[in-house]
Parts: sequence; structure tokens; C-alpha cells
Amino acid sequence: MSQKLCEAPTESPAMKKARLRVEGVFSWLQFFALISIALTGIVCFCQEMYKVFTIGQVHLGDLLLMFLYTEIVVMAREAMRSEHEVLIAMPISIAVVALARYMVVSPTHDPNHQMLYAISILILIVGLVIWYLRNWPHRNKEN
Repeated sequence: MSQKLCEAPTESPAMKKARLRVEGVFSWLQFFALISIALTGIVCFCQEMYKVFTIGQVHLGDLLLMFLYTEIVVMAREAMRSEHEVLIAMPISIAVVALARYMVVSPTHDPNHQMLYAISILILIVGLVIWYLRNWPHRNKEN
């Protein structure tokens, strides 16, 4: 009797078919969302380039914004390559650059706000380092 409790229940053919259909729908939705994100990033990058060429000046904020758009496209591409999963490092890196950009282009350079942004960036970077250190052995096994 104890052996029957430990056995995994078998899936009926109808349930398996329904599960595969639902997984397929979600896979297509994820694919569509990732394509939409990538295309939006490309459009925003082109708009920023147009603005830079129209004005004839490049500021650090413009470069950081173009870098953010590039990273968003890269994140979408990597998610499409890896079973539609996004590694946590990508959004954290994008958040760090976004906060740095906001610090640079902020209309008010209140020292208290700048300190909060700097502390936020530090926390994100420490979290990223911890994530990399915890996952380092797994990266060596895959390569």
C-alpha cells in the first residue's frame, strides 16, 4: 500500500492533450510579448538616434537611454533563445543603468535624492554579485 502512495499519478490522454494546448498558447503569448518588447526597444532607440541627429548634440543621458534600449532588445533576444526565460541579472543590470541615467538627467540634484539613488544602485549591484557568486559553479558545468 505504501508503494502506491509514492507513485506519481498517471496523466490521462485528454489531460495531456489539454496541458500541451495550454502550454502552446502560453508559449505563443510569450513569444509575441518578447517580439513586441524587442520591436519597441528598436523603435525607441531609432527615435532617440533621430533626436540626437536632429539636435546635433549628444548628452550622457542620451547615451544611457540608447544603452537601456539596447539592453532591453538583448534581454528579449536572450529570453527567446533560452526557453522564454529571463535571467535575473538582465533586469537588474537594466535597473542599475536606469537609476544612473536618472541621477544624471534629473532636473533637481537634491543631495538626499542622489544619495538614495546611489544606495539603491549599490543594493542592486550587491544583489547581482551575490547572484553571480551563487550561480558561478553552474556556469562552469554548462560550458
